[in-house]
Amino acid sequence: RLERTFSSLPSQATSTSGGSASVGGGGSRERPRPLLPNATLADALLFARICAYAQGLGIIHAANVERGWGIDLARVASIWRGGCIIRAKLLDSIVAALEAEAGKEALPNLLLSAHFCERVAGLQAGARETVVFAIVNQVAAPALSAAVAYFDGMKEGRGGANLLQAQRDFFGAHSYQRVDKPSTERFSTQWE
Repeated sequence: RLERTFSSLPSQATSTSGGSASVGGGGSRERPRPLLPNATLADALLFARICAYAQGLGIIHAANVERGWGIDLARVASIWRGGCIIRAKLLDSIVAALEAEAGKEALPNLLLSAHFCERVAGLQAGARETVVFAIVNQVAAPALSAAVAYFDGMKEGRGGANLLQAQRDFFGAHSYQRVDKPSTERFSTQWE
């Protein structure tokens, strides 16, 4: 979404790209930097694609559990292989990983499969290096940055998502769960 937003506002991008009126001022993209190796970029792209599929399938899985739809995620990924928008060879590996879990409790996230857990572990260095390169060189890379953040969030038992519950409660009394209480209990605080 951000890429589409950025590309739809070329006049704003031009007016904020330099001079004293630039957003944030200072900083130049003129300094030559060594380019990243193609293999690093390929690792970063594959890492981001795997995280995107994991996130999307995770959302479908959560809705499936909540609503009892009986969706077979391996079948969904198999159907996607025949599509015209998201068809990709990567879906073959996704289908295989999901089918390997067949008969067990449904896999809540693709990153928890043995195959993809190992695969993203090997790819994450390239993704992180590419994000750092983009930041240092003032290149917007929101999707790749978000993929790294998503992966890091998946690794944490407690982290930023827990803080969001508190923020939602502060701004709208939406309540939150406590780690020292059963997950069925909800709490709300009178924030000062």
